[in-house]
Amino acid sequence: MNLLQQGEGAKAEDEFKTVLRLDPRHASACHLLAQYYMTTNQWLKAMEAFERLKELAPDEPHLDCRLAACYLRIQDEARAYRHAEAELRRDPECVSALAIAAVLLERMHQQKSRLTYLRRLAQLQSENVDIQMLLAEALKGALQTREARRVLERLVQRQPEQPGAYGLLAELYLEDPDLPDRLERAKALLYEALRRNPLSGMSRLTLGRVYLQQRQPHRAVFQLEQAAKLMPENYFVFLELSRALTAAGDPARAAHARQRFLRLRQAVVEESALQKRCAAFPDNAEYHYQLGLIKLRKGNYREAFYYLNRAYTLKPGDRRTVAALETLAKITGTAPPTAALEQKATQSLPEMPR
Repeated sequence: MNLLQQGEGAKAEDEFKTVLRLDPRHASACHLLAQYYMTTNQWLKAMEAFERLKELAPDEPHLDCRLAACYLRIQDEARAYRHAEAELRRDPECVSALAIAAVLLERMHQQKSRLTYLRRLAQLQSENVDIQMLLAEALKGALQTREARRVLERLVQRQPEQPGAYGLLAELYLEDPDLPDRLERAKALLYEALRRNPLSGMSRLTLGRVYLQQRQPHRAVFQLEQAAKLMPENYFVFLELSRALTAAGDPARAAHARQRFLRLRQAVVEESALQKRCAAFPDNAEYHYQLGLIKLRKGNYREAFYYLNRAYTLKPGDRRTVAALETLAKITGTAPPTAALEQKATQSLPEMPR
């Protein structure tokens, strides 16, 4: 323990191993060794040490959330989920276990269960912007728009520096035909979002849709052309641009935009086939890299991170994957929300008593 405090981790590891050779049932040494491996990101070794500790001291608090974190990091999602569930049966408010379960349920396409965990997590982490955004997006996807709006309205009041919240809230206002002054309210939010982040393709796309509904096609064309530059792989941008150009009296450019829309929509079919290959061959780095690149080009940054990170895990030396991850970090300015959630899941674990 003194060696650890002095920063001599490798020497401390040797001492812990010696203790366990002398006394294979020394739970404290096993615990400290496992914690050392976890803090140094040696996830496989940490998993093995925590599994051994579970045999020695099965009632030790927060063992399952640590095992869930280890299995998540070594890409064994089935065991990660099983241990996260076990932890939540013991402690329904374990932030780490909730975060791991939310990460994995998204990948399993279990949106109803994921929403349950995200709601609980958002209550416990009310000041965490990434978690609040994830909850709002999940609610929007589940068509629970009123609850999503409440989450985002609280967020922009408490954390007004977050441009993504303004854009997503504007989308929800725009899609509610019963909301008074919905177009003006959405437009005001989008102006604020673009003031804070002029490179938000989604905000420009939504603003273009607002202008179309306000019968201002020339303004819509400008915003949608900007969105097309920022999200050149998003086929919905070109569908809206085609409509705006038609309304603006430019049929030739409208036809060109529609052809681009049709080509990109066909690419979506091919993307779907690639997703099926990733599911069928989870250890194929090339499939995950290619799909991650497609997601990055389309502006689906959370999914891009997942597939690129998976490709990097499978093939760490691939320079293309590293370059793609660096590009993603530059675009977002930080890790995507799901990455932040995974980081919370594996680095903000509750204390284990010695």
